[in-house]
Amino acid sequence: MITSVILLLMGLFITIKPGSLLAILIFTVGIYFFILGFYSLVSFLSHIKYSRRLGGDGIQAFVFLIVGTVLIFNASFLSLALTGMFFVLLGLIIITVGITAIVRIKDIYMGSIFIGIGLIISLFPLGVSLMITRGIGLIAVIFALSLLINRSKSV
Repeated sequence: MITSVILLLMGLFITIKPGSLLAILIFTVGIYFFILGFYSLVSFLSHIKYSRRLGGDGIQAFVFLIVGTVLIFNASFLSLALTGMFFVLLGLIIITVGITAIVRIKDIYMGSIFIGIGLIISLFPLGVSLMITRGIGLIAVIFALSLLINRSKSV
């Protein structure tokens, strides 16, 4: 029952704000790196008087802190950039498959469909990603509602 409610809430959130999902994940990873860097820095500073060869630990701590800070403060920009790059690359791969279908298999109809889909994905990567994310959110909502309805019938 609790799992169904959580799935329903997550599905509604993804459906209403699809662009924020990746930004939240990047922000969470940034917090993880920042905490890891802070822990490494404290560990480095507490062991510095006992050992002379701890330079790598200090560098690692600062790298984690910098990466965490960059991810935390640039999560929305990075999510847009990663989404755009992924879907442009996916569109180019689909265009290549379409060209290969036309050249090697001599199937102009199917190759043209692939090229058209690839162009749409490449030219509108953020719109396509929002549409796919909303679809996943709607599927999660429908699945959660069906679980809740089946649960209420059995009680």
